[in-house]
Amino acid sequence: MERRDKPHVFVLQFFGDVRASQASNLREEVTAVLRSAKKSRGDEVVLVLNTGGGTVTGYGLAAAQLTRLKDAGIKLTICVEQVAASGGYMMACTADRLVASPFAVLGSIGVISEIPNVYERLKKEGVEFQTVTAGKFKRTLTPTKKIEKADVEKSKADIEDVLTLFKTFVKQQRPKLVIDEVATGETWFGADALKRDLCDELKTTDDVLLELLAAGREIFSVKYRPPQSGPAALLAGGGGGDDDARMGASANGGGGGWGALRAAALGVATFAQAAGGLPGSVGLPFSGSYPGSSFGTGEALAVDGADAAGKVMARGGRYLGEEDYVGGGIFSAVDDEDEVYF
Repeated sequence: MERRDKPHVFVLQFFGDVRASQASNLREEVTAVLRSAKKSRGDEVVLVLNTGGGTVTGYGLAAAQLTRLKDAGIKLTICVEQVAASGGYMMACTADRLVASPFAVLGSIGVISEIPNVYERLKKEGVEFQTVTAGKFKRTLTPTKKIEKADVEKSKADIEDVLTLFKTFVKQQRPKLVIDEVATGETWFGADALKRDLCDELKTTDDVLLELLAAGREIFSVKYRPPQSGPAALLAGGGGGDDDARMGASANGGGGGWGALRAAALGVATFAQAAGGLPGSVGLPFSGSYPGSSFGTGEALAVDGADAAGKVMARGGRYLGEEDYVGGGIFSAVDDEDEVYF
């Protein structure tokens, strides 16, 4: 069977922060996979996940990106290496196959909202902070407002509503879960999480990938690299050219700024070669004396111009292999705030 006809496994990674800022990259990676994967070929996705959760909006979006894969009929395996808690578990539960390492932490299905209050302190200092609102509950608990019972009750009701949404989503993704037993805000380590059906098996990511490889799958790493800006964009030709230009793949001095840099390096090399080297230098592309250098009298500084230019071009990962891109392309990208956290 030819390589392109074998089932493909696309490996993604999500190591999340409290705002799930990595969701913007995940969006691009999922889109790339959906454009390249073939359900008929048996293609699937493995997501390596590590996150303790964070904002409701951020992790809600990240989980929604993963459901796009399932909606398209692409099997999704999620491997939790250390932690998938709260919003992280919201992502993890979307898996068709949820694998956790033996001591990974899973769960924390709950919602929290906290805010400091300095009203009494401001009052003591003679500072009055006024907030004008329209709408009964436009502002409830704030750092500067006197805490009222009605505000506390409203905030409590709000986060209970969010918890209900959270529990409903998890139950839809993993119907066999006894949701009221695990949606307590608690976390469990691997074996205990497995007993509660929070995961399907205990295994490391390495073993999952080795099994897929042994089964004859073609494995690809998929990682989105945002367009460069600033000085790096100038060297990359302004970031507006085609994929070859942005990847610095032109061999004849093209490729925008990188091509110009390579051409300049080759020009210097050619000049040095034309100047000639010291007698006796054999088997070198060119050699030249380097006056005042630490090499000492009679030694040569030998440099392969094309090789040197290539190394300059390769800095910062400008040369990218097939495993870095689906379909050989570069994808392009488009955050939100909330005081409620999973």
